Amino acid sequence: MLSKDQISDIYRQFSPEIYRYLYKLTHSTDTSEDLLQEVFEKFIGYTAEKEIQEDKYRAFLYKTAHNLSVNYLIKQNRDHPGCLHEMEESLKTEDTYLDRLMLDDLNRAIYRILETLDPESRSIFIMHKEDGMHYDEIADTLSLSARTVRRRIKNVLDILYTELKKDGFLT
Repeated sequence: MLSKDQISDIYRQFSPEIYRYLYKLTHSTDTSEDLLQEVFEKFIGYTAEKEIQEDKYRAFLYKTAHNLSVNYLIKQNRDHPGCLHEMEESLKTEDTYLDRLMLDDLNRAIYRILETLDPESRSIFIMHKEDGMHYDEIADTLSLSARTVRRRIKNVLDILYTELKKDGFLT
């Protein structure tokens, strides 16, 4: 459970950008302020029950803001029909932004996990995945057998899968 000081720090750090995100979706100062308060209420409630890793605070806040905005806009459309197309266009743009944020978080998590591996396994994995080298090329470069390269890559993938699942990136 987070302390009041920690929550205050998180609020100071993230509230301006979450507010801007909410405003881009709702086009209303009052609504954005109300939803921002609701986002942090949900954050506080969730962290009281479950632990969120510090590097996932931002993604959690954005996802919550997005969901609350969608619910608000759907309700607005029911109350004021005709603005559905504008709402859909706005959400498409923001979904892309949210996807990029989540992908950035995933990439940071992958590199954090890779940093814990032995240098040779990490190099083999990066040579294969980022440089697009085949098993035989890597084997020749590092003076290893292709079978060893395949096993190392499989081991790294297993570790990534296990750790990313623990971190909540995979279900």
